[in-house]
Amino acid sequence: MMINKRIETGLKGLDKLLQGGIPLKTIVLLSGAPGSGKTTMVRQLVYHNLQRGLKCIYIATSESPSNIIKEMKLMNWDISKKQNQFRFIDAYSWRIAKNSRKEEKYQLSSITL
Repeated sequence: MMINKRIETGLKGLDKLLQGGIPLKTIVLLSGAPGSGKTTMVRQLVYHNLQRGLKCIYIATSESPSNIIKEMKLMNWDISKKQNQFRFIDAYSWRIAKNSRKEEKYQLSSITL
C-alpha cells in the first residue's frame, strides 16, 4: 500500500481540505487576483516548514530576497536564522537591472525562449 506523503501548509483549514497538505513531489501553481493573499500564503508555508526542519527553495519573482526577509520579519516570521535550510533563486533583480550576485548565490540573469 502506497502512503501519500504531504507537506503541511501551516493553514489548518487548507491542510484539512488537502487531506493533510500538498502532495510531496508535486508542482503547485498558486494564482489569484492582486491582494488575494498569494504572497502571504507562500511565506507562511515557507516559515511553517522551516520551523519543522524542512528545506525550502523560494523563487523570488516580484521583489528582492532581502526585501522578502525584511517583510517576513515584520510578520514575526524570522527566517534569517534558517539560512542553512533554504535558498532563494533571484528571478526578480535582472528585471530591474540590479545585480544581486553579492546578495544571492542563485540568480536568474535572463529569460530566453
